[in-house]
Amino acid sequence: MMNRRAFGLLVLATIAAVAAAPVTGAPGVDGWESYAGSERNTGAAASLSPLESPTDDWNRAPGGDVAASPVIADEQVFVATGKFVNAHALGDGTRQWTRDVENQRYDALAVADGTVYASTADGVTALGTADGDERWSTALSGAPFGPPTVHDGVLYVGSADGTLYALDADTGDAAWTYDAGASLSTTSPAVADGTVYAGDRNGTLHAVGIDGSSLWTESVAGERLTSPAVTDGSVYVGAADGTVAAYAPDGTRRWTTALGDAVRYSPVVTADVVYAATAAGDVVALDDADGGATAWTVDVPATGDSGVSMSLHGETLVTATDAGAVHGISTDGTRLWTRELSGSTVSPPALVDGTVIIGTDAGEVYALTDESATSGSDGSTESGATATETASSDGGTSGGNAPPSGGSDGGAGGGGGTGGAGGGATDDGATGGLQEDGATATPSGETTAAPDGTRGSTGDSATATAVQPTPNSGVTTERASESAVGTESDSGKSTGTTARATAATDGLTGSPVETTDASGPGFTAALAALAVLLAGLLARRR
Repeated sequence: MMNRRAFGLLVLATIAAVAAAPVTGAPGVDGWESYAGSERNTGAAASLSPLESPTDDWNRAPGGDVAASPVIADEQVFVATGKFVNAHALGDGTRQWTRDVENQRYDALAVADGTVYASTADGVTALGTADGDERWSTALSGAPFGPPTVHDGVLYVGSADGTLYALDADTGDAAWTYDAGASLSTTSPAVADGTVYAGDRNGTLHAVGIDGSSLWTESVAGERLTSPAVTDGSVYVGAADGTVAAYAPDGTRRWTTALGDAVRYSPVVTADVVYAATAAGDVVALDDADGGATAWTVDVPATGDSGVSMSLHGETLVTATDAGAVHGISTDGTRLWTRELSGSTVSPPALVDGTVIIGTDAGEVYALTDESATSGSDGSTESGATATETASSDGGTSGGNAPPSGGSDGGAGGGGGTGGAGGGATDDGATGGLQEDGATATPSGETTAAPDGTRGSTGDSATATAVQPTPNSGVTTERASESAVGTESDSGKSTGTTARATAATDGLTGSPVETTDASGPGFTAALAALAVLLAGLLARRR
């Protein structure tokens, strides 16, 4: 018969298994299903491990400018290139299908429940993820131009004539429309807690009920807004005049910060920190609890055209620039690594469990992988191994990147970029050279999973980071204000909840920002085991 001590230990073990079970529904865990990862547009996959030194895994030339963010679901990568929608295998980049979608733009796609959605010049088209077959196509007035958002079976998309549409995701039938009074063509709506948020080109933020009713509007700035990003307690938005603002769910302005140069992409938001980037190349961490005060600033090379877009992989900001490079920056402002690309990037990277998927205006899609950051690795490095490739302790520029020839000629909401060539391939998959579709590439390594929730040890030379920024930490770069006005390019694999101990007094960091429902086999099995144990306890008490 089991004694009470053994029984208690089993209960504790079961509860621990529940806590460590994979969390699904968060960006980067199951996939990257929309422009900024999820319907909240946070751009943050906070539950993943940091990307310490990703390497080229594969790259493909799907044919045409890849101006919009890829989306990821069910081990597939979906990419829009002009009027074509392409599906590639996440593991090795093999093209699975391509479909000619009439009048398709360069906007980011959205994917949900086995369907990928594409905005077109005159409506929205839905394709099956397995084969690319058209499921429905709906004509809309006003030229939908921004990336769509899908939530609870409803697709939301804005248009150039100021109409916000709510469509049935299964049929394309319109449920309701909302008139914003100004173009919504470069915004991706954010949805949270029964509210749809959208920013227009005149600088107004709109909060709309899921029934289409107007809840509130607030004038943020005099110029176009980015797509909003939403956490449980706030909605954040950037503007072309350099403003970053935070609002409470009732429309009360919490704080506003002026960055001095155009903010063209949505802020990346976590529970405590808001990350924003300017067209001039300033990556800024803002302390949400301190009224948006600047915690640190890091400068990355940018041309000032489309600027810098970002996504967060654990404690690593993956920053992509119009100067043709991707930079890894720790959440404490430390430079980690730099990867050169073939052309400009004018959309945020897509992330999933140790992998970065990103496109360029030269017509390539890259997969950068850090196996130490995947859920199938313990993340350890040998003592003395460095966790940075181009780290600079004094904040100096990493890599010395030169702008590529023939950058983007606009890029607003996608579509401004110059069409890239689909050829010029090499057959060297090992070196990450551009490959023709169908060529064999080095696949992503799959390793035996470490216990969920553990990251493993880090080598002596690895950079230790903290999620909560410290004012004046890192390197602060002050730049003169430049009134750069341009067009806005605003448009998984499962892992356990990662806890990283930064210091004895710091506690645990790295918990997901998004409110998500835990599910999946691990979670279900743990609950079942807990139920059995509790039933046994009740039986004994009887």
